[in-house]
Amino acid sequence: TTAVRLGLEAGVRNRGLTPRDSLMVLADSLDAAVYQSRGPAFALQVRLWRVMEQLLESHPDDPEVLYWVTDKNYHLNPLGKRERWHLDRFRRAIDLDPLFAPAYEHAVELSAMLDPPEETRALIARMLAIPGIDSVRAQTLHLTDRLLDPAIPPGEKPAALDSASLAVLTRAAREYLWRSPDSVGTMGARTVIRRFPGFA
Repeated sequence: TTAVRLGLEAGVRNRGLTPRDSLMVLADSLDAAVYQSRGPAFALQVRLWRVMEQLLESHPDDPEVLYWVTDKNYHLNPLGKRERWHLDRFRRAIDLDPLFAPAYEHAVELSAMLDPPEETRALIARMLAIPGIDSVRAQTLHLTDRLLDPAIPPGEKPAALDSASLAVLTRAAREYLWRSPDSVGTMGARTVIRRFPGFA
């Protein structure tokens, strides 16, 4: 892919940068190399894990570093961490820079799984306050907030799902609610299947 190619090229040209930026480029190029290997790449993976740990240790208050390392670890878990570890670091990145939108994505998803609804709804409110958020994402967050609102009777929640567009409904179910421990995630998935059988 283009991202992998650019990551590898950046690694070749990794010079003349600050120590922090050089480490970030190195981590990204190692990640690209692991992806491109498409097979056993244990030596590359070990090197990537060490660089990720070094980034966290040397830049614990850098929101971009926190997000990048946590996001990579969230998807592949090379550092062997649990969900709460990921959520805490996404939250830390948000606290350091409340306008850093990427950090909210998995934070909302993990919070819906691990936290009381009011904590997830507070995260959603913070994300909605970011200027320039696109309309589909905003609608998705509003729907997710409504589904998690304990003041809304369960019997009224299907109406919110039935009025949502396919883009909003699938995004809410897939990105924010799929691991929710109560019936909300299941309700969203079933609504997608019922309303849009061709999509499933």
